[in-house]
Amino acid sequence: MYFAFSISQRLLFTLEKMIPYIVFLYHIAIFPYFVFRFL
Repeated sequence: MYFAFSISQRLLFTLEKMIPYIVFLYHIAIFPYFVFRFL
């Protein structure tokens, strides 16, 4: 039980570290889509 808990804690910690990069890449991917849509 404790082992699974520590793994989930580590995953959450890694996710929190990665969220800014994910958001950044997401905006880079979606920006051209909106630009081309409104042209």
